[in-house]
Amino acid sequence: MLLQFLFFAADKICYILYLLFGRKRAQKNFCHNKNILSDNRVNGKFISNQKFFGNIRFGIKNVAYGGCAIVAAHNILTAAQKGKDFPILVRDFEKSALIFGIFGVSPRFLSRYLEKEGFETTKLRGKKFVTDFCPMGQNLIVFYFRKDLSAHYAAGIYTSKNRYVFLNSHTSKPMSYAEYIKSLYEKEKPLYACILTIKTV
Repeated sequence: MLLQFLFFAADKICYILYLLFGRKRAQKNFCHNKNILSDNRVNGKFISNQKFFGNIRFGIKNVAYGGCAIVAAHNILTAAQKGKDFPILVRDFEKSALIFGIFGVSPRFLSRYLEKEGFETTKLRGKKFVTDFCPMGQNLIVFYFRKDLSAHYAAGIYTSKNRYVFLNSHTSKPMSYAEYIKSLYEKEKPLYACILTIKTV
């Protein structure tokens, strides 16, 4: 309950700061990003690691620093052949920049954004639900808090025969959902994890 309240509060804070201070910066960032990013570098292609996007501005930071939610959205959209021009996608997320992007993106924004883009999303929260879940070939987004309270998003793209590739994650090795979750808890040791299932409607 407390976590849900904090997520709700983060959403409101983001939007207020965007209205007060962020709109002009968002447009400047968009112009900068459009000038330096060629369409064929990203559009229609998966992004496996956000670290290569240090020159793409987001908030007062950049996508390499706090753009994991943007990268996850891009990968889900690309998998569904609904990809957007990447600078436009970054601009769409500017209104959700948490404390000007210093803390990435507001946690509730990503699911709402994907729903607006024509997906049906369902959340599963907590270790038991995340561990026991059987995804049945759906694309996924994993969201979790580490022990240092940093957060991360990674997109799980279904390939075939119960195998996934988790992009922009601690591993890019194709594996089953169960194998990935086991490795996530062993390597990242999240304090809290959530799975967002993605279905095209």
